Amino acid sequence: MSTLRVKVLEAYTRDVGRGIIRLETDTLQEAGLSVGDFALIAGKATTAGKCMPMYPSDPYHGKRFARLDGLIRLNAGAAVGEYISIAKAKVSSAQSISISPVGERAEIIDYFVSQWKEPIESAFAAEALSGLPVSSGDFVSIEYREHEVGTFYFVVLEKEPAEGISIVEAGTKIDLVPQIVA
Repeated sequence: MSTLRVKVLEAYTRDVGRGIIRLETDTLQEAGLSVGDFALIAGKATTAGKCMPMYPSDPYHGKRFARLDGLIRLNAGAAVGEYISIAKAKVSSAQSISISPVGERAEIIDYFVSQWKEPIESAFAAEALSGLPVSSGDFVSIEYREHEVGTFYFVVLEKEPAEGISIVEAGTKIDLVPQIVA
């Protein structure tokens, strides 16, 4: 398995929240990755992203850069302009994950938690996160449009299987743990 160091750039707007890492085609090949593979992304922490090619019109096309959104950068512990290591990730299907809301909007989060109904909300969350690679400790976002609420942010507390990177699928059971107040 080949590991490469690449410099971090901001994601394309259309990729935000989708768990995508964009790499130049030669960089993908050099790392032993193909479009659609999942890359292990290591900065100060480790996460994963789905590999997609940079656009040919990208000014950084042809160079060793990776385009990552803010959540992936946060999960990897890397900032724009810093270097990360990438390698092909071994992934499994997520059977279940436990998430807990994070953020400043306590009254909205309380409303969201009070409205969580099994299995309807679990299925909604699984569909919203479908295709996303996660590991324990990762932050994820779900757009929730009821009452114009918007986007919620969650931390992945646990997942099954516990080890490695797992891909959320439509059938993954999502458990909501109320926000922990320190």
